[in-house]
Amino acid sequence: NGMRKIIFYLLTLVLLAPLSLEAAAVDLGFAKDAVSFDNTLIAGRKVRLYATVKNYGSVDASGYVQFYQGTVLIGESQTVSLRAGGVPDEVYVDFNVPASAFNVRVQLMGILPADENQDNNFYVTPVFTPIVDEDMDGIVDD
Repeated sequence: NGMRKIIFYLLTLVLLAPLSLEAAAVDLGFAKDAVSFDNTLIAGRKVRLYATVKNYGSVDASGYVQFYQGTVLIGESQTVSLRAGGVPDEVYVDFNVPASAFNVRVQLMGILPADENQDNNFYVTPVFTPIVDEDMDGIVDD
C-alpha cells in the first residue's frame, strides 16, 4: 500500500512537471526579418529603423531593445512590454544612413522575468549598400 502511494506520487510529479515548466516559459525574441526601414536607403539621409519583437512564451514579459551599427549604439534603448500570446510590438530609432555598406544588429536586454531562451534575443541584418545621391536630387549618382 505504501509502495503504491510512492509510485502514484512519482508518476504525478513526472506527468505534471512538464506542464509546470511549459506554463512558466519566458521567451521574448525577434522573428525572421525583424528589422525594416521606412524609406529607401540613400547615403546621408535619415530613415526610421524598426525592430519587431514577439512574446513566444506563456508569461507576460518586458525588456528593452538596443540598435547597433557595428559596435556603435544607434539612438536610445527602446522599451517593450509584451503580453503572452499577444500581438508583436514594434520599436524604432532614427538612423543616418552611412555612405558605405553596413548592417544593423538589434538586441533584447533586461528581460523580466528572466528569458529562458536567449537564442532569439538578437538579430543581425544582411549587409545593405546604400544608394549614393550626393546632390540629393533623387537620381542615383553614376
